[in-house]
Amino acid sequence: MKVLRDLIALEPISFDEEMTSSGIIVTSQISEHRAGRVIAVGPEVHDSVKKGMIVLYEKLMGEEVFHAGRELLFVREDSCFGVCDDYTI
Repeated sequence: MKVLRDLIALEPISFDEEMTSSGIIVTSQISEHRAGRVIAVGPEVHDSVKKGMIVLYEKLMGEEVFHAGRELLFVREDSCFGVCDDYTI
């Protein structure tokens, strides 16, 4: 996938998941994604954001798209406020 301009394609990560004692994952219906794994970056995105990183972004930002059977979120670089090395934030 080729992303344009200063956009970042993310696979959203939900922080609102809980696992029951029987192993069932329960998510809140009002879950708001606030982090995602970078799938691709546009040519105008700075080098501080690279494919595979976890990016933190502002609430309710971006455009949701379903591509190749998965949910992707496209956000502008200026709506991101942090990057993490892994999911243990």
